[in-house]
Amino acid sequence: MARPYDKPGLGHNGGPPLDDIDPAVAPVLSKFRCSLLMTTALIGFMAGASIAAPPSVDFLLGAAGGGGGYNGGGGGGAGGIKSGTQAIVPGDTYTVTIPAGGNGSTNGSVKGGKGSNAAFGPNTADGGGGGGSGSNVNGDNGGSGGGAAWNGNPGAKGLGTSGEGNDGGVNDYGNSMAGGGGGKNQAGAAGATTAGKGGDGVTSSLSGSSDTYGAGGGGGGFNALSGGDGGSSNLGGKGGSSSGTGSNATANKASGGGGGASLANGGNGSGGFLIVSYPDIYALPVLTTGSPTYVHAGGMHIFIFYGSGSIKW
Repeated sequence: MARPYDKPGLGHNGGPPLDDIDPAVAPVLSKFRCSLLMTTALIGFMAGASIAAPPSVDFLLGAAGGGGGYNGGGGGGAGGIKSGTQAIVPGDTYTVTIPAGGNGSTNGSVKGGKGSNAAFGPNTADGGGGGGSGSNVNGDNGGSGGGAAWNGNPGAKGLGTSGEGNDGGVNDYGNSMAGGGGGKNQAGAAGATTAGKGGDGVTSSLSGSSDTYGAGGGGGGFNALSGGDGGSSNLGGKGGSSSGTGSNATANKASGGGGGASLANGGNGSGGFLIVSYPDIYALPVLTTGSPTYVHAGGMHIFIFYGSGSIKW
């Protein structure tokens, strides 16, 4: 008998009317239809469900590197490098502050510019100390300290921040040699028969590939003498030789600029960075500003900031 809710050729759930099916098959078909409906409902529920925000994220934060000094100037110190884990509260916005590097000195009475601090939410890293200059000899303190200029007897090294970097190098007044800037993993070398080498940085794979950050700048040579190499194979700026300008640090690596040679300018420190990484079983952010680079590698969501911005889950 036809029922008012049956469409022609259809049963209750869109199949053949059960009255027209072999009685031995009907119970099996009815169970199949029930299972199909439950599966469809579950798929619909899962599609509408939200993926949870990460409970925490790993980060690597680098502050700006210091600038190199003028006229046999000390190498700039690397920006402080800080790593850790940040707990995440869904709905909260985490501010990111990524500064540009300190400027190299262009005046014997002025040290290389100190790098500015970086921040990720409550986490901060100290900017690198500027290198000393010919008439303002002492290296500046910072995440890593700046190197001392040649013209001091003795010239004082800049001091690094514990856990973030190392001290700069002292000068060698007798040989007219400046010290190198400190790096994350190594102090700046003292001046000797050549100007001091910048301290080496730290290698990390948090970005999804191996990279090095936080190297010090080399000290500047004086009176036609050789400048020191920048740390980590000149990731930090190389010091100037003879009358050459100190080299700028490699961009976005939180590294120090090279000291300038005789009557020559120091190189600029490089800007800082932030890397944030967490497993891809968790949700992507609901908002980012500052145009971070997104990388998906090794089952991780990775965001890399080279400028200031924010991130929110």
